[in-house]
Amino acid sequence: MKTADSTPSDKTYYVKKLSGIRLEKVYKLANIRVQCYLKAEIDLIASMLEPGLGILELGCGYGRVLSAFAPRVALF
Repeated sequence: MKTADSTPSDKTYYVKKLSGIRLEKVYKLANIRVQCYLKAEIDLIASMLEPGLGILELGCGYGRVLSAFAPRVALF
């Protein structure tokens, strides 16, 4: 059920609709063109990272970007 301002009133909305597991499935089911774009996005950013550089991961998504960068940066 949604309120008048279209905000979900169900406290489990994000778990049911926007969980990391569901998001990961969307990326894995993407067509080849989208997968190539996503890989190019990570490759571009990774090419700019210096070894040992610290990065901030805000927990948006399921860790697709973080898992790609973790071996290249410092862990705190």
